[in-house]
Amino acid sequence: MLRSVSVPHDVASAVQVRRQLAADLRECGLAEDSVRDAVLLGSELVGNAVRHARPLPDGTVRVSWQITGGRLRLTVTDGGTGTGTGAPHLVSADPTATAGRGLSIVDAIASLWGVETTDGSTQVWVALPARSGAAAGSPRALARLAAPT
Repeated sequence: MLRSVSVPHDVASAVQVRRQLAADLRECGLAEDSVRDAVLLGSELVGNAVRHARPLPDGTVRVSWQITGGRLRLTVTDGGTGTGTGAPHLVSADPTATAGRGLSIVDAIASLWGVETTDGSTQVWVALPARSGAAAGSPRALARLAAPT
């Protein structure tokens, strides 16, 4: 993928991901509502990875994103739960609960989302429309994000 960052397996890493993702997507000329949706989804997925999963072997969580065919695909990879509880899935959160809504938010905003697991990792991915903003964005930046991996 064009952009892939590894961040520490720490709640504070969501801030780093939000900043990097927002800067890249704005540089590409995405509409601000698309940027906001992507930043919210990235933050939720990193938060879930840190709260509910182990880090990758190097102690990190990997976040990657790419724009292809008018869609933004954002993927967060962690070390899996290691608890035998299965892949991440939607749950019904109590209306008064202060947590437990991450994947419900993802489900409400993303066009598509899914989970892929292997023995050593879990990837949660989301796809959403990559709407262009008033500024066309740098052709070089758009080409970088559309480049195959």
